Amino acid sequence: MQRITVILGAGAMIEATGVSTWDISKRIFNKGTVSDDKEGIVSLKRKICKKIYEMQSHNRYEGKWNSSKIADVVNFEEYFNVLELLYSYITNKNSTYVAKEYLSPHLVFTDLNVEFENMANQNNKAFDSLGYIVRMLLKEVVLEINEIVYAYNKEFASKGNKYKKFFNTIEKELNCRFDIFNLNYDTWPQFALPNYNDGYVDEPGYESFMRFRPEVYLKDDDRNRVSNLHGQIFFEEPNYDPKDINRHAYDEPRSVLYKYKNFNEVQKYRKNIGRSGHLTQQREDLHPANIITGLMKADKLLQNPFDVYQMELFNCLLHNRKLIIIGYGFGDYYLNSMLNTYLQVHLDDKKVLVIDKKTEEKWNNYRYGLTQPSLSESAMITFLARAFKEDGWRYRRKYAEFMYSSNKDSCYSVVGFAKAASKKRLSIVTSFLK
Repeated sequence: MQRITVILGAGAMIEATGVSTWDISKRIFNKGTVSDDKEGIVSLKRKICKKIYEMQSHNRYEGKWNSSKIADVVNFEEYFNVLELLYSYITNKNSTYVAKEYLSPHLVFTDLNVEFENMANQNNKAFDSLGYIVRMLLKEVVLEINEIVYAYNKEFASKGNKYKKFFNTIEKELNCRFDIFNLNYDTWPQFALPNYNDGYVDEPGYESFMRFRPEVYLKDDDRNRVSNLHGQIFFEEPNYDPKDINRHAYDEPRSVLYKYKNFNEVQKYRKNIGRSGHLTQQREDLHPANIITGLMKADKLLQNPFDVYQMELFNCLLHNRKLIIIGYGFGDYYLNSMLNTYLQVHLDDKKVLVIDKKTEEKWNNYRYGLTQPSLSESAMITFLARAFKEDGWRYRRKYAEFMYSSNKDSCYSVVGFAKAASKKRLSIVTSFLK
């Protein structure tokens, strides 16, 4: 039975849920008030946001600091990345021992007595106490994102009809199975395709969570394979009884994410636990979380089960000739590299469908040079140029719902996921993929 690789980005969810990167950023940036800010957490958050805003405004926008417009300029992943780097800077400065061969670059090129030390002094905090505040800000981002995603995850029954129809129709018409790699934190693919394998199995003696088993996940069978490559709202470290805390000490890595069955239970546990972070090879601190966000994704994928999921994604791209990309903005370098290898391996023996959403006005603005594409949009244009084998295709094509390569092995659609699931357009999709 043929298998089709599917990559789901944030754009796959916006139309059905109304939740965008902008919405998540706005909620995080506006959380908390200065009047209730006894520990200086909100105050520091606003200073950091203002600093990022000012730097980004210089490059992208005109105008001075405007707190009400911060989410228009800065997204939560940029903010999260700054917090992680700041925490590395704080811990390196206060560390009594830093491995010489892995010295953090922060100790070399950062002026240790400027901006952040001033923040600590203004808040009457010792510099190591500033690290506590930054950890709280990082945790706030993770908890808030989990709450936002869970809120729309519950609405699959009322809002997920087109989502389910899209996959069920292709599965039936092509008699295929999917290898889905979801870059979002929800479980909508699992709802749409209940006969799935994600590698999680029951853990004897514990009904609240399940354990990841690579050999189960990698087993070839007749099920769809669903992988939350960047994490999931139900993932978290296991809450074992003290007597069982070393149950799998010798047969799995120290830090493994288990899957819980109840969100409220795992979110309560997540709020109360303290977890040690992870270090990159160049001694950057990575905030431990059930989701992968920020700009250091490649390092965070080294945790189990993400390392196994990433390996299987590459394997699927090498072996499955058919590929569907929905709502992915081409902003992750590691994934773009894999996609380029997919093109290199399959050459003319491929079927690749990219579903995006572009208005005719936006298309023409790019086409006639009125608007310059972002770095991630440029990465998508480059990928499609290689798939189409047509340099400058983006500037030659008139706006159309579906655009094809000359040999019909590649298709780019601008209708968005919701419209692609309509009866008329879904017949076009299935016809192309056959």
